[in-house]
Amino acid sequence: SDAERVFRPQLDYFCRDLPFNVRFNAISTNQNEMIYEDKALKVSTLPLRHRIPTCGFLFEEKEKERHLIRDMIQFYNIPIRELAKIKQGEDFITSEGLIIPNERLSRPADPVSRYAYCSDTIYQEKLIPLIEGVDLLYHEATFAEDNKARAKETFHSTAVQAATLAQKAQVKKLILGHFSARYQDDSIFLQEAQEIFPHTIIAKESMQIRF
Repeated sequence: SDAERVFRPQLDYFCRDLPFNVRFNAISTNQNEMIYEDKALKVSTLPLRHRIPTCGFLFEEKEKERHLIRDMIQFYNIPIRELAKIKQGEDFITSEGLIIPNERLSRPADPVSRYAYCSDTIYQEKLIPLIEGVDLLYHEATFAEDNKARAKETFHSTAVQAATLAQKAQVKKLILGHFSARYQDDSIFLQEAQEIFPHTIIAKESMQIRF
């Protein structure tokens, strides 16, 4: 990749003693595709539109297993070998052929969390089906409405546009960032966005958000 051709010689020269290996993985910036997956998480790209090739990322927890109701497991004397199936939603059949519904043996799994990160980009509604219903959406808001035309020229978004996208995608919370240095007070972004999408906050350095 272009990035590796630029940075690999520098890493080899200046960072020879790194205790870890730096790996470059080329990803597409014009399509939605999964780029990482493990037992608990998957990460996909979000194609964005900017003056240079850019993409965002969608982080999604995988569906979790149901919670066993221990008293019911003991009551029906269910073998350990059957517990994994019950956690995955299957019913239990006793040795007499009686079907015990899964709802009697387990409780619903914890809801999964989803976070969408949309960095430099012009407003684009094609993101809506990809980020719909996420718990948290970070979206750039470089300009306020007084520079809406400038935002379009530079392929950036306004706070109102970010809030509009959050509203149409029915996300749970929106966080704004990437503000132009021409604004001395970030509160203008929050004010304009909250008029459309009340569940909006402003990104701050070292901020931690639990969801």
